[in-house]
Amino acid sequence: MHEHEQFLLEKRTVDQLLKNSSRIIKVEENLNGALIRFKDSNQERIGTIRLLTPEGRIYFTNQLLLRKTGESVGS
Repeated sequence: MHEHEQFLLEKRTVDQLLKNSSRIIKVEENLNGALIRFKDSNQERIGTIRLLTPEGRIYFTNQLLLRKTGESVGS
């Protein structure tokens, strides 16, 4: 998959994760990407996503910072 297509897929996944008010449990970063563990809003299911592109990792971080500062999460 082309890197930009991979980023767009990661962006959609992050947006869906944050839109569903999922709770981030843990973020691990290494040279292979970022591994994000989360619980869904019902606290029933635990999931994991892996962000492989640098752009995807930056996007995720920026969206978390926007949520933390109270600004709306948008595209």
